[in-house]
Amino acid sequence: MTERHSILIIDEDADFATALAEQLALDPGFSPRTATTLADALHLLGAEPAHAIIVAGDDVTAEEHRDALHAAGCDAPALTLLPRGESAADEATLVKPVRLARLLPKLRRLLRQAGRDETIPIGPFLFRPLAKTLQAEGSDVLRLTEKEAAILLYLHRANEAVARETLLAEVWGYNPRVTTHTLETHIYRLRQKLEADPSDARLLVTEAGGYRLAL
Repeated sequence: MTERHSILIIDEDADFATALAEQLALDPGFSPRTATTLADALHLLGAEPAHAIIVAGDDVTAEEHRDALHAAGCDAPALTLLPRGESAADEATLVKPVRLARLLPKLRRLLRQAGRDETIPIGPFLFRPLAKTLQAEGSDVLRLTEKEAAILLYLHRANEAVARETLLAEVWGYNPRVTTHTLETHIYRLRQKLEADPSDARLLVTEAGGYRLAL
């Protein structure tokens, strides 16, 4: 029997969300639900967890929704649907109008990856990119925002200093509304979670016009 994955679609456009849910429901592997607000989404997740989330909205709104869901304890992977005219920055992003032939492979890939979330050592912490968590032995789990997790993962894979402009392009995409100040704010918040003394960074260090993880 095919496993049915619970998929929660969050979009203020109720007609679009309903139409997408109806298309997903034709696949025996998916059991979709819809919500038009974050409050509705949290209520539905309280009744039944989701295996994956589809979040529609501009980049800022979608990130705020993803972070709020994560802060509420939802570790399900998220696929973001951006409005027409914006650019997809990564594999977990699509731009409307959405073709099911493109959405389904991405959704299935997210579900597969979530089942084998890697664990990455960073100093005294274990970092789980998909779950977006940090945890030191004997300590509570620290939750990361979507962008914080993306920054750490990119720096880990680079294994060298990465220029600010490169991080902005790789994590946020080419978005004219995002500046280096946005990146520096995220680095500051990451250091509050990572460093024993955030004013004397030893793990997330500034180097050569950018940042590097001291692994």
